[in-house]
Amino acid sequence: MQATKCFEEDDASSRLEELQLSLEDVLYAVGFGEAAANSCTKNDPVTLSGMLRWGRTLRGLRDRCGRNGWKLSRSGGLETIVSPCGKRAIAVTTGNANTGLGPAPKSKYPKGPTTESAVSSNEQLWLFPPERPAKVDGQRQTWILLLSPGEEQVFCELSLPVSIGSDGRIDGWLERIILPPVDRDQLPDVVPKDSGPDIDIPVVRKTS
Repeated sequence: MQATKCFEEDDASSRLEELQLSLEDVLYAVGFGEAAANSCTKNDPVTLSGMLRWGRTLRGLRDRCGRNGWKLSRSGGLETIVSPCGKRAIAVTTGNANTGLGPAPKSKYPKGPTTESAVSSNEQLWLFPPERPAKVDGQRQTWILLLSPGEEQVFCELSLPVSIGSDGRIDGWLERIILPPVDRDQLPDVVPKDSGPDIDIPVVRKTS
């Protein structure tokens, strides 16, 4: 396999623009997800913060990128957003400590068959690129927005996976777009857009 292409700083912003994305929107989504994870307390289930980080980051992408024609997809049970041209999808997952840094990262946890299928499709597209624009999931590149929360910053990158190791973790990348880390003291407020005013229901005691 050819060497991984890495894009950093100005090159990262330019590469995102080629993919019909803005650095501002992607970093907003990362911060939105982390702010949601930070809302958990010790009384929450231990898995909730990770679920919120994943789910709210994905929602942040859909909220912001949807304004530019990206659409949500749940094809095959894989939650993604899909580019206006239909050629690219983005999923969100947690990466290991190499995420957003120099050494090649891995996904923190083993992936299921749906993600494995998407990564295999990436590999096939790399080896045998289609002659015409992608129309269906089997002809679509699936990128991964990797997140790695640290004590003061959230490290992240948008990368194109092409292999999964024997341990079930994504471990090979055709491209890596290294994003600036998101500072924890600059996270956005987490206020759901669909939240409404509190409803005050009067309670009247019945009299006999």
